[in-house]
Amino acid sequence: MPTQIERICEIYRCSYKDGMYLYVDQKEGLNNLPEVLIKKIGQPELAMTLTITAETKLARANAEIILDALNSQGFYLQMPATLNDYMQEVNKENYLLGKEKNK
Repeated sequence: MPTQIERICEIYRCSYKDGMYLYVDQKEGLNNLPEVLIKKIGQPELAMTLTITAETKLARANAEIILDALNSQGFYLQMPATLNDYMQEVNKENYLLGKEKNK
């Protein structure tokens, strides 16, 4: 199934785990989520509403993967960053700062 070009998404912060976010289509909201998922995420709190296209740049998620998940299962669950993810980001920032300093 081809990815829909644009979706207005509601992004919910999940109380179960810090850094866990649930993306759903604004039209559907939280209405049709699987019961097991609802139990896993805890109390969802609306963080933002965002229009997502395949070209949308997001900090920790790939827009095309989100759109595919919304089309196929009706939601996308973004898991918290691991310590390894965090350390890779710190190393990247340090590298870029070093390049700037050596200019």
